[in-house]
Amino acid sequence: MIPSNPDSEAKLIEILQKVQEGEKIRSLARQYGIHESTIRGRIRGAQTARKAQGKARLLSPLQDKHLVKFHLHEEACGHALSKCELCDVAAMIAHPDVEAAPASKRWVYRFLQRNPEVKMKPSTSLEATRSKETTPEAIQRFYADLGDAVYSLSVGSDRVYNMDEHGLYEGLTKSGKVIGDSITRRSIITESDTRNWVSILESGNAQGRRLRPTVVFGGNWLQERWFYKDFPSWGYDVSETDWANQRACEKWLRETFLPETKPSDITLWRILLIDGFYGHISPRFRFMALFYRVQVIYLPPHSWHMTQPLDVDVFGPTKAAFRRHAKQFAGFTTTAPIHKQRFLKNSRDEAITADNIRGGFRGSGIWPVDVERALGRDVIPEEAPGEKSPPHTPQHQMTTPREAPYTPKGKPELLSQLNSLRKDQSGYDRALGGIGQKAEDELDRKGVEIVTLKAKCLYLETEIESQKHARKNKVIWKALARYPTREEIHKAREQAIKRKAKKQKRRAAKKSQGKENTVKSPINSTIHVSQL
Repeated sequence: MIPSNPDSEAKLIEILQKVQEGEKIRSLARQYGIHESTIRGRIRGAQTARKAQGKARLLSPLQDKHLVKFHLHEEACGHALSKCELCDVAAMIAHPDVEAAPASKRWVYRFLQRNPEVKMKPSTSLEATRSKETTPEAIQRFYADLGDAVYSLSVGSDRVYNMDEHGLYEGLTKSGKVIGDSITRRSIITESDTRNWVSILESGNAQGRRLRPTVVFGGNWLQERWFYKDFPSWGYDVSETDWANQRACEKWLRETFLPETKPSDITLWRILLIDGFYGHISPRFRFMALFYRVQVIYLPPHSWHMTQPLDVDVFGPTKAAFRRHAKQFAGFTTTAPIHKQRFLKNSRDEAITADNIRGGFRGSGIWPVDVERALGRDVIPEEAPGEKSPPHTPQHQMTTPREAPYTPKGKPELLSQLNSLRKDQSGYDRALGGIGQKAEDELDRKGVEIVTLKAKCLYLETEIESQKHARKNKVIWKALARYPTREEIHKAREQAIKRKAKKQKRRAAKKSQGKENTVKSPINSTIHVSQL
């Protein structure tokens, strides 16, 4: 540790007082053991070395105080910072706009020397040894802390948010009940060979508002072919592990959560509920949230099926809708990957609704705060007999028939006109009835044929599209700072189109040149023979 002499400043203060009383500087320097030049410099108004070097320090005194406050807050939450994490947070405070290198380890000792409120001490892992499984006591403590935070911070339902990550296999289908031959016991359904994984960061509040999602692809670069023509304006990122890492979560907090949830009064607090995944608990993430008055509350481990609002009533319907939309691609082997967010928008619009989000907060007991709802999710009471109404077929609503004859578009309209003729016996006979019956049968046959052909056409279109080979084209953007914009993605697409056009032009020129050579070769041979 860097040596220090905390008594030297007190000695200098005494020396300056005695100099003002008339004592000699040289004798005081020998008496107190301090250089005479130091005393004379202080008399001329020189500052201490610490104050003089304040501008050259990594953090200002005010930033030091904020960092101490943040560290004490994190220790109270059970996430005390290590030396490396403290250096990382200090670098983020000093250079918030760039990805700076962390501070040196020597800086940590100087920081501890300047701030005696914190110190290095051994840590003890408590939660990992005590709660390997979810217990009612841990759940009750969590909801008690949540209620205290809501009350002390005066947070309403519009400022209580939940963020969670879920993943989807693009080619994944699910076994279930289907319609098939009554002779066999099981039906075999085709499953796609595609196993492209994609992760999505979703978030919403207790009032049912959903925020812009972030789609995390697996890889080192975004590829232009992953985006179809009219892709939504979401956040897009990449990760080597196919899951959102610390950098992706920090970018989500900075680019999505903070600007979209900014209250009209900046003094108001927000609550963000997240799980304990390592990407969500980085010191940079927590410091950035606390700096903008966002209280991060971590859900108890192994309790996300009970306490995570998005897991309770949102992600299940979303995955079911995604599998249903992706099932049409399961009948063939693809040579090119399915566009990674082909069905995400439709599935999200269908399942992540305001009612489902509110139901998730209500079912998990997060809002209103109710621990009994969370504890009661494992126990599903049996329904009393006769409580459920039997299924019934909805009655077809008859439309008012038109008086004037018209061309029927289907069997119901034809039956309506024939019934009107039966009522008027003057224009109806048995031959007309037979013709009407044959027309009804033909309309039924044509209707089935049209539906079958449409299904086959859709199947063939999807197969042809999946077999198209697409060259990899990188999307160039500042990956560490923000999400890619639509213009940057479209620019990569335009470059790909230009390269493809040049390639086709070269092929056409090569082909035409080959034809010219084949035409000229017999003529040249004839001339050569005549000359001989």
